[in-house]
Amino acid sequence: MDINGIARLVYGVTDLDRSAAFFTDLGLTASESGADGTVLTLDEGSAIEVRRGDDPALPEPFLDGDGPRELVWGVPDREQLEQVRAELSRDRTVTVADDGSLHTRDDAGMAIGFEVFERRQPEMDGSPENSPSNIRRFNARRRWYERAEPKMLFHAVFGMPRAVENVAFYTGRLGFRVTDVLRGKGAFLRAPGRFEHHNLFVLKTPRPLFSHVSFGVESVDELMVGANHMQRSGWSATSEIGRHRVSSMIFSYVPCPAGGRVEYSADGDYVDDSWRPSVWSEPFAHVYWDSHLPEGSAAPARDIEPLDGPVERYIEAKRGAR
Repeated sequence: MDINGIARLVYGVTDLDRSAAFFTDLGLTASESGADGTVLTLDEGSAIEVRRGDDPALPEPFLDGDGPRELVWGVPDREQLEQVRAELSRDRTVTVADDGSLHTRDDAGMAIGFEVFERRQPEMDGSPENSPSNIRRFNARRRWYERAEPKMLFHAVFGMPRAVENVAFYTGRLGFRVTDVLRGKGAFLRAPGRFEHHNLFVLKTPRPLFSHVSFGVESVDELMVGANHMQRSGWSATSEIGRHRVSSMIFSYVPCPAGGRVEYSADGDYVDDSWRPSVWSEPFAHVYWDSHLPEGSAAPARDIEPLDGPVERYIEAKRGAR
């Protein structure tokens, strides 16, 4: 089975205009807009949809309040789409829309979809990095960005009480790979057919929640330009710029009026099936450096070990347990 990333994230919101303005400021392009909602696209062909929360065409909400109503995954062709339909129809209702897309729910009850997604490789025009012993940019200035223009949807993060069951659903039924585990919290999952460190992070939480969706940009320069523009446009960040240890991703988070947060992401790890997952604990996993934190607090004691045994054992473990 081949799943080539997130094709669409569909929000149900109360304030269409404010939500659409937010994503436009983020750097997305509105390809469709009307009284019932706006579709905003990225270079790879993926999209964010913001629609009225009372739209009867939307799935019943998984979350309270505004937020994603459906996470739609892409597959490369009709044959792969039929494989998904045959597999999931064994134990749940799978509806087929007029456009051929599939719609159902995962084992946590979240609405998910699948559609043929002809993913485009985003065009990049970044500048090579220089170091004293590795000069790759000579007689040339770095590229200057006027605005951030996110290229792709990297990943989405959802919390749910049935996290263990849902990790088993995505790995056992859809072929996702576990790339790393956050002890007592959840698992990072990579879609088959993708090489980003993770495309979905499943968190164990007392009630369903949406944490954030990650937008991939070309470089730390583009990320900084985007983060600065969002703050100047009145969208206050929840953190300064930082880098995670797990995934190596440089990040900047901004609260989103459509629900949860968005993350500008750059320079993350890319992995394949030879990758060896590890088990991490917080805050070691989350923070390598963060410009907002006081000196010394961004370097907690090392807490990482190889994954050795069933994933569910680590997800259920109390923080700090061995």
